[in-house]
Order: sequence, then C-alpha cells, then structure tokens
Amino acid sequence: MLGIFLFSCCVALLYWIHKYYHTFWKHLNKFPGPLAILPLGNFLQMTLSMEKNFKTMLGYCRQYKYNDFRFYGGLSPYLLILKPESMEHILTNVEISSKEGTYKLLRPWLGNGIVVANGSYWHQRRKMLTPFFHFDIIKQYLPIINNVGDRFITHLKKYSQTFEVFDMQNLGQRVTIDMLSETAMGIKLNALDSNTSSICDKIHALGELFQRRRFILLYNIPMCYEYTADYKKQQLYIKEIKVFIKN
Repeated sequence: MLGIFLFSCCVALLYWIHKYYHTFWKHLNKFPGPLAILPLGNFLQMTLSMEKNFKTMLGYCRQYKYNDFRFYGGLSPYLLILKPESMEHILTNVEISSKEGTYKLLRPWLGNGIVVANGSYWHQRRKMLTPFFHFDIIKQYLPIINNVGDRFITHLKKYSQTFEVFDMQNLGQRVTIDMLSETAMGIKLNALDSNTSSICDKIHALGELFQRRRFILLYNIPMCYEYTADYKKQQLYIKEIKVFIKN
C-alpha cells in the first residue's frame, strides 16, 4: 500500500510539473532572469531583509536594462513588469489580470474585498463603488488630496537634490494613510511628516511579515505558518489595525 501511495504521489508531482511547465515556465523562460535552481528558484539570492531584497531587485533592474524579467519564488514563477507598454497590456486586459498567488496571503488582513477579489465578484463590487467616485463627490476632497500631494512632492524634492536611492514603499504608505484617514474618517494623522505613527508602524510591520512569508518556503504552507511567531505577530497587528479603524 505504501508503494502505491508513493507512486501516486510521484505521478501527481510529475503531472503538476508538466502542467506548470506548459502554462508558465515554458513561456516565462523566454524572458531574461537570474539563474534559478528548482525547487528553490531564486530564494538563495534573497534574504529576510526587505531593504536588502529591494537593493537586489534594483540590481536586477539595472542588469536587464529596465526590461521585463523573470524571477522564481521557489516553484512559483513571477514576471516583473518594467516596460510601460507591457503594463498597459496587462491592466487593459481583464482576462489576464486575475489575482492569485501572493494575493491570497493578503486575505487574513483585507478579506475578500475588491483588492483581492476576482471575476464576477470583483465586477459586482466595482460597479457598486463606481458612483462614489463621481467627480461631484470627489471634488469636495480635492483640498485634502492636493495638500497631501504637495507635501509628498516636497519630500520627493529632498531626495532629488541628493540623488539618494530610497525605498518608495514607506513614503507611499504614509501618503495613502494621510489621504484615506482624512477623507474617509475625518482624522488628520499627519503620518507623512511624522517619524512616529503607530498605525504606520503596524502596517509597515505587516508588510515586512508579508515579504518574509513570500521568501520562506515553509511559510507558504498555511498549516506550518500558523505555528510560527510571525503568524502571532500578524494576527496581533491585524487586530490592532482593525481596532484603530473602528475607533
């Protein structure tokens, strides 16, 4: 019986590899990319530090002259889009803009809302939200949006004067939080100009955990991840963010 079970597992694995090869790897390998060793992919080139990973990916962008390139997270294939025409093709084609893979890791935090939803569910929710983005409604929030936008540009000018390479993610998080908190909740957090913001720190920490989970193979298995310290931190941060939003 054990022999039959192992044989069945091998057949299933070979079928999965064959299917993946024809649907992803065969086409993805037409693009340039760093050397990948399956089943680890490019995990050996990455670390648990978001800052170091950012610099590594920036190095690949320069190496491939800012053209699209492939990357393997274990057996999971990724195509990093850098060319504007490639991005335009993807964003304007509903059939190829499904959200799977790493988007599933966001569901404990964001649920199955419009950010991670697909297909008819996404279209239904998107249609419901459309009236709220009418110009007459958005117009009343323009002073807030313009104010935050001006402050954002001021920060960018500081970096442009020193030609310093910086991680846009943290700055982008603070811009988004300032806009959403003041327009949606009527609360002015001033996160963009403050180095100490509890909600920003928790969102940034969640981002760190999300990146760590992407680059640790066992963390991608829900049963394994639920027994880790990272999972406990994730649940704590999500709870605290939800309490902040409700209050």
